[in-house]
Amino acid sequence: MKKLTAKEVRSLIQQLRENESNPRKGLTGDEKVYLPALEIALPILEQQESDGATDEHNDYLYLVLVPLAEAFRSDFPEGTAQFLAISRFKQFSAISRFKQCRVKFFCKRLEREWQEFCKQNELNNDTSLEY
Repeated sequence: MKKLTAKEVRSLIQQLRENESNPRKGLTGDEKVYLPALEIALPILEQQESDGATDEHNDYLYLVLVPLAEAFRSDFPEGTAQFLAISRFKQFSAISRFKQCRVKFFCKRLEREWQEFCKQNELNNDTSLEY
């Protein structure tokens, strides 16, 4: 059985509405039941497709941005004075909402450097996204 998409449902709804408004065609008994069912299904399908896009962005966030941020913050070897001085500021948060994702460092200096790194490497790190 073929999976119905939101695009296909929109097309079917439009086609059935055209038939409904045409006095020569009209709707059959089955189509009169089918049209409201499609209208109910459409927002659900749109939400499912939207959730799928969110999953892709979560994958990008956790498979690309987070590992890069962990590597980015490991410039100073553990145990050095520099590492101990800034270790508590090297923390970051991973943020994802709808189709946006971002890694944000708590330390302002690291955050500026991280944003520059993302721009130079054309990474999708949406700086407008905040908690």
